[in-house]
Amino acid sequence: MDTVLTIRIDAATQRKLDRLARARRTSRSQVVRQALDQLPAPAPTAGDGSVYARVADLVGCVSSGRRDASTDTGKRFTALLRSRRRR
Repeated sequence: MDTVLTIRIDAATQRKLDRLARARRTSRSQVVRQALDQLPAPAPTAGDGSVYARVADLVGCVSSGRRDASTDTGKRFTALLRSRRRR
């Protein structure tokens, strides 16, 4: 069964809605339904909504093959840049 929804819109929005309905040769309700169907689905959020909670399933799922990947990163990056400069 259909449900009736009453909303308040300003005059400019009503004119836009009327123009769209006439241009598409359909009802204002149909224009609104089609617009709502085109909205993207909301992104799922994890329990507390923190950034960590959203990526918790990804943490630790990739192995770089090195246990010391996060130590002396700056030194290794500097060495990489110097080696590229020499080429």
